[in-house]
Amino acid sequence: MNSNIKLCQSCGMPFDSAHSDLIAKEKDGSASPYCAYCYKDGEFLAPDATVADMVEMGVPHLAAKVGEQAARRQLSALVPTLSRWAKQGMDFTPGRQRVLPFLTFNGNAEEAMNFYAAILPGARIEALTRFGTGQPNGDEGKVLNGVLSFLGQRILFMDMQAAYPCPAFSWSASLFITCKDEAEFDVIFAGLSQGGTVMMGPEAVMHIRKCAWVTDKFGVTWQPVWE
Repeated sequence: MNSNIKLCQSCGMPFDSAHSDLIAKEKDGSASPYCAYCYKDGEFLAPDATVADMVEMGVPHLAAKVGEQAARRQLSALVPTLSRWAKQGMDFTPGRQRVLPFLTFNGNAEEAMNFYAAILPGARIEALTRFGTGQPNGDEGKVLNGVLSFLGQRILFMDMQAAYPCPAFSWSASLFITCKDEAEFDVIFAGLSQGGTVMMGPEAVMHIRKCAWVTDKFGVTWQPVWE
């Protein structure tokens, strides 16, 4: 491990004298850049954890010193900068998704992410960073950047400042979903329809057994298709 690393590069635990014995080891016995709560013998103890998960795990510990609100704000700013997470959503290695939808909201990006994670099968929030106090170009507590994974793809999210709102979404741009079977189509269609507007379908079109156009309650338009 680089001796200049002063924090666990997964959760942000300081490697000070009180925690020096908690530096995790690699398989070869060398020191890792992670703490023993996050890493053991060359592997993460929670390999599926996200930035949002890590922030919430750390809040109770830091809150004892600075309060819950300040703890969440500080960790939301710190955790995404740590090496485990810094490239999340920006991995350009061969085979990775290189064209990603980027959805910009007027203050409700986190609400939208939570909605999609709840109603879309297998969807989950991989990363969520909020604007901190005094941070430029954003309102405190709103989404600086977020990553939602769904059907093996990543969708990026951000909030605009209230002083500089973005245009409303339009059905002229939509997210096209190829469904593996009718059951998956039905779940996706039902979820996206909640509070939204069904523009077309579900119906058969030529060789397609079921398709629909749905503008969800946030104004984002989707096209689920089962061929």
